Amino acid sequence: MNDGAAGLAWVSLAIIVGSLVLGTLAVLGARLLRSGRDRRLDVVTTTVRPHLLALLAGEPAELPPWRGRRRRTFEGLARRNLTLVKGEAHAALVDALEVAGVLDRARRQAGSFGATRRCRGVELLGRAARAGDRSVVEACLQDRDPEVRIVAARALGRIGDPAAAPALIAAAASDRPVPLAIAGQSLAELGPGTTSLLEAALVGGPPLAQALAAEVLGLLQTPSAVGALLEAVGRGGEVQIRATRSLGRIGSPRAVPLLTDIVAHDPAWANRAVAARALGAIGDSSCVEVLARALDDERYEVAVNAGAALAQLGPRGQIQLAVVGAGDSPGARFARQAEARRHLRQARPVTPLPIPVT
Repeated sequence: MNDGAAGLAWVSLAIIVGSLVLGTLAVLGARLLRSGRDRRLDVVTTTVRPHLLALLAGEPAELPPWRGRRRRTFEGLARRNLTLVKGEAHAALVDALEVAGVLDRARRQAGSFGATRRCRGVELLGRAARAGDRSVVEACLQDRDPEVRIVAARALGRIGDPAAAPALIAAAASDRPVPLAIAGQSLAELGPGTTSLLEAALVGGPPLAQALAAEVLGLLQTPSAVGALLEAVGRGGEVQIRATRSLGRIGSPRAVPLLTDIVAHDPAWANRAVAARALGAIGDSSCVEVLARALDDERYEVAVNAGAALAQLGPRGQIQLAVVGAGDSPGARFARQAEARRHLRQARPVTPLPIPVT
């Protein structure tokens, strides 16, 4: 090997060794920085946590005028605990966030440019659940970003002010819609104070508003809506399916003749399946024969729902399941399946053997 090649080899080796040393130093430095940051965070958390615990315990606690890391740590802990506590502890946390200016910042974030910031602000206002913030959150139901609209709808449900019902119903049927499932859950959280408005939407609202109202009236189990729901069943489509499901949830015997006719004659298999399930929820054994014939339905969903409904109809339904299950008709396997599931639900849980302490 000549002197030039040897020199090049030594230079390459020096570069490799230097790179390894620098990499090792960089890793050690990063670990030291992270360790120092973690220690500082532990010190800050230890300082902040007693004040937070005092608030949650209902003790009078005046928060120091924190800045920087201490303030951010307290805000983060308070945000997480807002969804875990209720009553006086929740009110104390919200008051502390209000005094610290956190809620004011959330209100400004709800109207900021970035969608992530808007979501963050609206979500905190929903967790705080102050009725005075309803109008700020309602304005976000028509946001250009669909995620912001979803967060706003959920926040209105947490706030719990029935006055938000018109905005939620309108948002479900607008050009920038909120998903029906999200709007429906929030409306249900607003409670029975919204039933009259929902009944009006079911009678005269646009199709999506009718479907939403039909669903929520069932979730709220509103007996006064049975007449309007029976009429809505005749409109077909999504409104019919949700109205049928709600009639089952309410459990009104007035719906049995109409639902029985749907199971027996409706050409749409989805309508037959939902009606069969609703008949089981109502629990009227007069429809046993129709449901038994539905076990032979060409659609799997209808046959399964008919079997589940018969299992709910007491001795008459169970006898019918046993008779069909003992035969060789197409519905026999669905009858046996429904009967097996009924027995599993009624079976007592097995008591585990005690484990000896060693």
